[in-house]
Amino acid sequence: MPQWLIIDMKKSFPVRGIRLWNRQDDHGSEPKNIVFEVSDDMSNWKVILDEPEMSNAWDHELDLPATNPQRGRYLRVTIKTNWGNSDWSYIAEITLY
Repeated sequence: MPQWLIIDMKKSFPVRGIRLWNRQDDHGSEPKNIVFEVSDDMSNWKVILDEPEMSNAWDHELDLPATNPQRGRYLRVTIKTNWGNSDWSYIAEITLY
């Protein structure tokens, strides 16, 4: 930890929130402290949500409204800690709105 990934959404658009599914067949490595950021140039990142204790629910989609909605082309997801204190984490699906 931390782990991160960057997604190129191919065009810039306003991000007002994130919906995601945790992996369903393995428990304990779900993200706990997770940060979502957007950028148009991969140099200037704007935090849209810093969630210190995200739910580890795996049986339903999590809806995370952005605390600071921003426009961006790139999404950076940084997982700082997870629920099991392991060296890895995972997310099954991410959808932006």
